[in-house]
Amino acid sequence: MRRNRLYGLLAVSCIAGYGWLWYQLQYGTASGSICVFKYMTGLPCPSCGATRSVLSLLHGNFIAALRWNPLGYLFAAILLMVPVWLFTDVVFKRSSLYQAVQYAENIIKQKKTAFILLLIITANWLWNIYKNV
Repeated sequence: MRRNRLYGLLAVSCIAGYGWLWYQLQYGTASGSICVFKYMTGLPCPSCGATRSVLSLLHGNFIAALRWNPLGYLFAAILLMVPVWLFTDVVFKRSSLYQAVQYAENIIKQKKTAFILLLIITANWLWNIYKNV
């Protein structure tokens, strides 16, 4: 993927993420699920509870955030870092975020790393199923 397309996609994703969080803060927490996977199978997906996790982090409830979905910590970090990094790259005409994404992709493509990530996502999914998010 080219730099400008990636940056556009990241910008739209961050705007959507912040918009969703703002909506949830204004009109109540995500009590009803909008997860298509859960709607079709009755089982939570690996990211179910992530919005409630990030909202718990925003309210300073770190244990609840971990219980809702440990991936919420990752999503919160991405929502904090990516817009700043993206803005800095655009203003100073750099490509450090693009290079970091390419580097991460190369690491993830390695079988050992992919296997470990798959195990983490599977463990998170089992956690979501166990607690029936």
